[in-house]
Amino acid sequence: MPPTPGRPWIRARRLWPVLGLALMPAVCMTHPAVGAGPIEANLTVVGRVDLDGRGGDVAVVGTTALVVTAPTPSVGCAVSTVSVVSVRNPAHPGVVTRLDLPVGLAPTGVDALDMATPSFTGELMAVALARAGESTVCPEQTGAGVSYYSLGDRARPTLVGRTTSCPLCTGPGSVSLAQRPDGRVIAATIAGRSASEAGIADAVVEFQDLSNPAYPTTISRWVPPVRTGTAGCQAAAQVGSARLHDDGQRALVAFSDGSLSDLDLTDPAAPTVALSTPFEPNGGDAKSVSAAALPIGNRTLAVVSAAGADDLACPGAPAGLRVVALTPQLPADVATIRYPTTAPPGPLVASGEQAFVAWHADGLRVIDLGLVAPRTVAQFVPVDPDVTGVALFANYVVVVDRASGLYVLDRPEEGHPESFWTKLKNAQGPISIGGVLLIAVALPRAMAAWSAARSRSRSRSVARVSSADPSRRR
Repeated sequence: MPPTPGRPWIRARRLWPVLGLALMPAVCMTHPAVGAGPIEANLTVVGRVDLDGRGGDVAVVGTTALVVTAPTPSVGCAVSTVSVVSVRNPAHPGVVTRLDLPVGLAPTGVDALDMATPSFTGELMAVALARAGESTVCPEQTGAGVSYYSLGDRARPTLVGRTTSCPLCTGPGSVSLAQRPDGRVIAATIAGRSASEAGIADAVVEFQDLSNPAYPTTISRWVPPVRTGTAGCQAAAQVGSARLHDDGQRALVAFSDGSLSDLDLTDPAAPTVALSTPFEPNGGDAKSVSAAALPIGNRTLAVVSAAGADDLACPGAPAGLRVVALTPQLPADVATIRYPTTAPPGPLVASGEQAFVAWHADGLRVIDLGLVAPRTVAQFVPVDPDVTGVALFANYVVVVDRASGLYVLDRPEEGHPESFWTKLKNAQGPISIGGVLLIAVALPRAMAAWSAARSRSRSRSVARVSSADPSRRR
């Protein structure tokens, strides 16, 4: 009798006898380098809006995209803006307004959150601002820190609060927002500090309570151990990114020296290191880092993009996307993704089993991490690309190209049947050769995960047909 449609477990029953043999070589496999294999799909453009060359990083909230620009010189001072873009109609996105940022400061990160607390309800935007560099025309360059804006009226964003960086800090390198299960809203920032007594600069991660964004209060600060460079290398600055997990109870901190720390914020007043990866004393300076945590099954992956080192005295690793398993026993790299060009990866977001990476000259790359070996499953490459930002709606991907503007793309489906074997491994944990007898226990759990992923995929397809307004699908 042929398999019953919609009943994948019936088809899967016939695989039981060979399941153990199939898993033996797979479950312990790591992939130190993943090259540019065949791309499954090019993402479809739904809509586009020109930003007059003001491309930069992007965040989304509700039906709005927020694009920060790189600074441009104006009478000797750096001038930056935030473009507020309505995506209520994905086929016809439009710029609602442009918000001028303080003169002499450069945006280094943007995030947004639809929050509800006794003191504030609505959409909040956070913009991290650092000093753009020394200038004889506007030497003051005051205001480095994070500015918070209410988006109650998208045409007129209102400054509601501001925090300043420590006196010896250059300004934050990133900002991340989250609302915790207890209702508190917190922000995480990371900033570089001036050289210490040992002559080596370090970084400070700061956590703030934003339950009332008009009066942000510092909850705690965490400083990583000072590194010691060798052979002409400096373990300097270490500034990378600090991104909160979705529930705000952990923070993934990526440093420019290649190390990672996953901080436990059960008590945000006393952050503790839950997991960390070793510091490489000759790892060089990665220049820019973005990172995100991606729970898959019973494990969590850290996805880290680094621009690579260019110091001849301390060459370090080339640019690439690192995939690190945050296992309590020994966090370790499980894959590195690079492409034939030397373009570095930039900002990234992660959802489900996929990482969406703004890969500059290589465009947008979508990488499926739910398979045994990570694989590039989709891409979008505009003409003369320099993709600088990416963010996600429920059914759309928002991509910013520095020259050609903001694109709204169809979001690829998630939950591929090919990832079944990895789901099985994650459902039961690492399996040794002798553990093949546990397959009968693991299989139903793995199939349930696969079935749930397929159901989510079908639900999203129905939602896409039923409404063209992304606000109705959130």
